[in-house]
Amino acid sequence: MSLDVRSAVVAAQKHLASLEDMMGFKIPDLRLEETEISEDKKSWFITL
Repeated sequence: MSLDVRSAVVAAQKHLASLEDMMGFKIPDLRLEETEISEDKKSWFITL
């Protein structure tokens, strides 16, 4: 299943939020810095 960039960003944000308990702190001002599609166009690289 291929994700559009918006869905990939939302998934990355949810994944990072799920790790907040393990990290021991919340990220109050999470921002999107960069998105890039892989060469094979099957994956997104998301920088938050």
